[in-house]
Amino acid sequence: MVSCFDKCRGDLIKHFSRYPIRSPGFFLAILVLMGCSLDDPSPPPVFPELPPPPGAFATTPVPPSQPGSSSASISSCSQSGVIFCDPGTYLGGFTATIPQFRGSSGFLQYNITGIFLEGKVQDNSVAFLADPSDPSFAGPNWIYLKGVDVSPSGLPPGAWKIKCRAQGTNNEGPFMGSNNFDPNQTYVVRVEWGNRRVQALVDGEVITSANLLADVVFNGLSLWINETPRSNLEPPYPGAVISNILVGQ
Repeated sequence: MVSCFDKCRGDLIKHFSRYPIRSPGFFLAILVLMGCSLDDPSPPPVFPELPPPPGAFATTPVPPSQPGSSSASISSCSQSGVIFCDPGTYLGGFTATIPQFRGSSGFLQYNITGIFLEGKVQDNSVAFLADPSDPSFAGPNWIYLKGVDVSPSGLPPGAWKIKCRAQGTNNEGPFMGSNNFDPNQTYVVRVEWGNRRVQALVDGEVITSANLLADVVFNGLSLWINETPRSNLEPPYPGAVISNILVGQ
């Protein structure tokens, strides 16, 4: 007689590999296995499709833009100057280190969907780029793009600002723009730097910029999208779905 264990084994392996120890999915699989007798002729249980853990790779595509939303689309991975391309889709945030990036000019571009303002007095992490030798706010070269949700000083809701450190010198621009994000719309965000200037664009429109005292120089590149090394102080945008990530020069 074929045991229930034999019938369930494939599904159990799938759940064990998908969820880490001590996760709800792991214990669900353990409980089913404990209740499965080797002589039990009953059909194997049906495992529900559980959602991926927070921050995991999303298996569903980015929701399509709604009528009236931006029609901008990201360029292909084969476009000139691209040295890193990830066409995947990620929930919440994305981090990566790109050792082959070298120099004082470049760009980061990605799609983001699902973001909205919470109506709180807080700053939000948009993107952070740093040299891998010291990928933190203490390092000598980094670029930080941040947003404001609600400001007690009367800044426009959703305004963005660039702060950076270029070869040890601190630079920053003002909060600019007003981004009342629609969670049903997909936005193309692009950060460009070079020639002692950094600017951020949304759907091809410059939202904010900063002039620098020196160029930001990266010998390799560590990047965070919708988070930073200190996201506990400046939380990410809620509901974000990130996709089609490009880095180039």
